[in-house]
Amino acid sequence: MKRLGIHLNYSNLVLRIRVPLDAKINTMALRTRNIEKYRLNGVRTFTTIEALLASPIRPGLNSVKSNNRFFDFFFEDRGSNVTLVAFHAALGTKTEHYPIFSGHNFAKELGVNLLSFADPACGGAESMLTFWHQSTKRVDSSAFIVDIVKNIVNSSSGRNLIFFGSSAGGFAALRYSALFAGSVCVVMNPRIELESKPYRFDSYSRRAFPGWLPEQVAKRFPTSMSNYYSIPRKNKVFYLQNSNDELYFNFHFMPFKVATKSRDNIQFKIENWGKGHVVPPKNEYMDLLKQLVSSAPNWSSRPDGFINGGMIDNDGSQHTPSKSVAVIHQEIERIHSQINDIDKKSVAPELRQILQVAYSDLEMLIKDLA
Repeated sequence: MKRLGIHLNYSNLVLRIRVPLDAKINTMALRTRNIEKYRLNGVRTFTTIEALLASPIRPGLNSVKSNNRFFDFFFEDRGSNVTLVAFHAALGTKTEHYPIFSGHNFAKELGVNLLSFADPACGGAESMLTFWHQSTKRVDSSAFIVDIVKNIVNSSSGRNLIFFGSSAGGFAALRYSALFAGSVCVVMNPRIELESKPYRFDSYSRRAFPGWLPEQVAKRFPTSMSNYYSIPRKNKVFYLQNSNDELYFNFHFMPFKVATKSRDNIQFKIENWGKGHVVPPKNEYMDLLKQLVSSAPNWSSRPDGFINGGMIDNDGSQHTPSKSVAVIHQEIERIHSQINDIDKKSVAPELRQILQVAYSDLEMLIKDLA
């Protein structure tokens, strides 16, 4: 029985491997800044974040030059009451230019506004694959993103926010959505634990924060969305996870599921979409996004195929009340058959545990039938 006996605490699976200070960090090719394709939409560059925020943000490419680095984001205003806030995933090793923005085609198909952020760590002298849209030593992305989203909420029609991201972008979507009560977050195979497998945090943090130790960088901003969401948040999360992505399932999805304790505002969809770290088919997330857009600002309580974490077993299969009742019955029969050979006091804790699970399952069944 998966919910009785030994309980594996997945939140303790986060391990760290330290890179020696004198270790050689893999060299990443520097990317060239290229904004030509955005000029038709309008290009504006500001010397400070205060100058950008002094007036409503205009559509097109907007950039803040900070300590000789660029912080870039792209805004499309379609007059919708919904804004899709998008964060791109890690860039490929062969990507030669930046900035990169995601979400354009999705927002256009949905008919919603788009606010898409580029990770400044992916360009310039850093030119990393990702730094999960966190700050760098030269660019305070964490503060910029929050202030820019607030500006959009206060000055545009798109006050209803859908944060969206996959993998590295999923980490960012989860982080920033939690800061906006009433927002919704859609993530696909998201990175949850920056200090877990695949181990990149130490080498990446040294590149993003020259002269800093990884421990110092880790204190500057959240590195675990499991810990971040262990405190109840006032947003809604819809989490799509490929069950055949062994690394992200075990070291990212499972800690998050355990930490969020079956909350109704966090829903999961677990399917086998192919081996490895692959995104779901387009219809899986577009159907969800369409349901959410049509139901804004209340959002869909439970879109098709989504369940809360309490209904997912440790192997990713769906846990159902009827499944537990059958196993509970078997456990009671087993204990009853041994009752003459076991001291009654030693039996009581096990029976209590079984009854607690049964009570939890009955609560779940009542909710589903309501």
